[in-house]
Amino acid sequence: MRLFIAEKPSLGRAIAENLPGPHKKGNGCIETAGGTVTWCFGHILEAAEPGDYDPKWKPWPGSPPDLPIVPKIWKLSPVPKARDQLKIIKDLLAAATEIVHAGDPDREGQLLVDEVLEYLGNRKPVLRIWLSALDEKSVRQALSTLKSNTVFDSMKNAARARAQADWLVGMNLSRAYTIAARNGGNPVAVLSVGRVQTPTLALVVSRDREIEHFVPKDFFAVVARLESGTSGRFDALWTPPENHPALDSERRCIDRAEAERIAVRIKGQEGRLEVNKTEKPEPPPLPWSLSSLTMEASKKYGMSAKDILDTAQSLYEKKLTTYPRTDCEYLPENQKGEVRDILAALSKRTGYAGLAEGADPGLVSRAWNTEKVSAHHAIIPTREAGYSQSLSEKEEKIFDLICRRYLAQFYPPFRYTETVVTLLLSGEPFRATGKTPVATGWKSVYRTDEEDDDNGQDPTLPPLSSGDVAHCRDGIVKAKKTAPPKPYTDGTLIAAMKSVGKTLSDPGEKKILLDTDGLGTEATRAAVIEGLLFRGYIEKNKKSLISTPKGRALIAAVDPEVKSPATTALWERRLETISNGANPAVFHSEIENHVGRLVESALKKTVSIPLEGIRCPKCGSGVLRRVNGKFGPFLGCSGYPDCRHMEKIPGTAGRKTVSKPKTVEKSPPRRRGTRI
Repeated sequence: MRLFIAEKPSLGRAIAENLPGPHKKGNGCIETAGGTVTWCFGHILEAAEPGDYDPKWKPWPGSPPDLPIVPKIWKLSPVPKARDQLKIIKDLLAAATEIVHAGDPDREGQLLVDEVLEYLGNRKPVLRIWLSALDEKSVRQALSTLKSNTVFDSMKNAARARAQADWLVGMNLSRAYTIAARNGGNPVAVLSVGRVQTPTLALVVSRDREIEHFVPKDFFAVVARLESGTSGRFDALWTPPENHPALDSERRCIDRAEAERIAVRIKGQEGRLEVNKTEKPEPPPLPWSLSSLTMEASKKYGMSAKDILDTAQSLYEKKLTTYPRTDCEYLPENQKGEVRDILAALSKRTGYAGLAEGADPGLVSRAWNTEKVSAHHAIIPTREAGYSQSLSEKEEKIFDLICRRYLAQFYPPFRYTETVVTLLLSGEPFRATGKTPVATGWKSVYRTDEEDDDNGQDPTLPPLSSGDVAHCRDGIVKAKKTAPPKPYTDGTLIAAMKSVGKTLSDPGEKKILLDTDGLGTEATRAAVIEGLLFRGYIEKNKKSLISTPKGRALIAAVDPEVKSPATTALWERRLETISNGANPAVFHSEIENHVGRLVESALKKTVSIPLEGIRCPKCGSGVLRRVNGKFGPFLGCSGYPDCRHMEKIPGTAGRKTVSKPKTVEKSPPRRRGTRI
């Protein structure tokens, strides 16, 4: 019997549907004439807890002499809710003659099924199916091109090395800094430190401090109100040379008196126009990667990164779109043969029929570039996108973004004429620019009632020609102020995590992070943000993500290398070598030594973590806040009256603690690849 082990039930069902019949649903599996299909529920094994290795490591946060915790032989434990399914897989393995590994097509997906096979002691041959889409043709093609699972051993090794290294960093530094915080006067502090989450928190803290310490600067723009014959009126902006004494380093005029002198001098003057017109094409935007989709949906709909990922995953499991956890915005050229089928599918859906029929499948946009495709191609609709399925409001929004971006690839470029007008008024240079659409092209794919893509772009100028004379009706001075950077949103924080390499000064480290896509992965960034919110390090104010006092205190306390993205840069370089066949043992040894040094440094600190803002140790969902009660101030849960937990503020005569704090912080549900 051939046994398929899928990463999740939806993938298992998609595989079974494309195996020959008859089909019979079993307990945790589907039997077919082409083999039996079973599945995991994501990770059904998890890293063992410290106490599983040695009883002395069980108490939280433990004792300084017992750190660092470094297992000699790594252990996995069944996820409690998945024990029954693990037994089903074990029994099916016993009857199988051949196994097909059907994890998601990435590093973590490779490890997820491999670790189950290893845990159950499998010695039978294993093949690998590589699926980036769940439509019928893609599944059948993947079934016909199975490879030996050993080909992917290096991917598994890299994923395991990353997971174990993250465990060492997170488990040890979280305990060490919690001990330091309790020594610093916070008896209920529970801190979490991670290789990705802490540098991400540092980004938010840095942005917030930049906003708080921002000092606005005045600058001035001189605008000439012009009129040229009967052609119409337009404005032109004063553009002095960059060495003009009234300008700062950013070429902004900071001398109000000089600006006002020029405004008075140009009034009533005339100048001869020099007009340059250039017709330019604008190609359609590339299809979505998960990060670019997250940025757009966050900006347009205010959705959280987690909502966007979950929604894209749901569409994938419904076979309407392709694999969502991709960092690629390009498509392989061998998929051009699917274009007509996908367009035909979209033509069956309300709202897309006219657009699909108007698309030209013969057009080849810049998106088709096999050399730029990584493990997964961009997110696009599938051939089954036309099937009528009930979608939630969020699914409709994300599906719409995916479909329109794909359809845009089969429309010609948007064409426009860029006009640049220059003239001299009283010897001072002025400039006006304009943009006139010539052919709508791919922009016709987008609704006319949506926010204009050209918002903030140059206005349309009246018809002008070189040699025309323009009369200055008035000169005005517009007083402006520099603006602080905006707080992060889910989308802009994702963008910052991707481009974090730009913040590094070391050219080598900068290149690594830019090449490896920054902090985290497409699959983990949403979970990182959710983890920071859950632990009370950041909070959400409408769309904005703001650091809390607890989050700022942690960033102030940790060593520079703990909060620096350079650590990830160095890790990714080593993990890439492991993916290419290098021995992971050397990397493990380096990480163990590195963690030992960081733990020693942390335990020497006295860390001051504010009492307010700590996650409530009783309910796990509220946060402790200062309350001025009848008998003095105390800390009460923000979940009152559902949660009535309260604590005394050390050093005050406030209320006594009513419910004993737990010693272990509740954690959000574990997700694949999020142990960071």
